[in-house]
Amino acid sequence: DGQVASQLAGLLAHHNRLDELRQRAAADDHIAGVQLVQTLVRQHRDPEAAEVLQRMVDAGYWPAALMMVDSLRAANRPDEARALLRRFVDGGETYAAVVLATWLRREGLRGEELGVLRPAAAAGNPDALQAVAQWHIDHGGQDEAVAALREYVDRGVAAAAIRLAEMLLELGRTDEGIELMRSVAHEDEVAARRSGVLLGERGRFEEAAAAIRSCPRPLRTLDVVYWQLNHARHVVAAEAIRRAVRPD
Repeated sequence: DGQVASQLAGLLAHHNRLDELRQRAAADDHIAGVQLVQTLVRQHRDPEAAEVLQRMVDAGYWPAALMMVDSLRAANRPDEARALLRRFVDGGETYAAVVLATWLRREGLRGEELGVLRPAAAAGNPDALQAVAQWHIDHGGQDEAVAALREYVDRGVAAAAIRLAEMLLELGRTDEGIELMRSVAHEDEVAARRSGVLLGERGRFEEAAAAIRSCPRPLRTLDVVYWQLNHARHVVAAEAIRRAVRPD
């Protein structure tokens, strides 16, 4: 479990139990490796930190690569940082694509930026989808952004449907946005939560309940929707949906 591993590594670092962190890092526990690197840097033991970090980068661990990218940038070695990012982009790391695209945008290379983002967007990276939409807004306006996201929706990218639905809601195309959000509720918990809240706010309790029941984790989703509706003072909606999903 990632959370347990993170807590354990944090405790070992807090108590300065470096030998145990070293053992775990050597056994490819990269969470422990990151904690080890951070601890070694704080203790000014940079050569060992660099060695551990390089080992994780060579193993293809993206968080370690991002740490190295930041280090290279701080050392005024941008070409090496960019080359490392491209290596991870070519390896299919979608968040590396988002970081690299941000650099390209700052350098005015907007055409290259879009080329880097497209595969990450097709893989369903939410940040890449947002960046693709923003690129099209900047170059052609809202309609072009809607059309660009629609292409990914048509390919079955659920995250694109969520982003497009949110955009439609922002544009005042409420019914269209809600229906699109509902269409992916069965495969995405975020879409189910948003559908539950949006439908609940409009008094469509049974439809909200159906969207929640269809998702991978309906009870957890119900808890979030129930809290959000109560927080927004839609108490009647929250209770009606709760009873429809869990009639106990």
